[in-house]
Amino acid sequence: RLAVTAAAAERMAAWRRARTGLVADALARLSEEDTAAIEQALPSLEKLVGILKEQP
Repeated sequence: RLAVTAAAAERMAAWRRARTGLVADALARLSEEDTAAIEQALPSLEKLVGILKEQP
């Protein structure tokens, strides 16, 4: 059985924060129309993620 060390957990959290910041910055540079299109696509993207999670 493997356990994540505190240092590894912090590294993963830092990586997630960095990626979240990159995505937020990129989204802020989009037009309102592009942002609206992404928002409209979110339900379908959530379904896609659910399907992918079911895969072995």
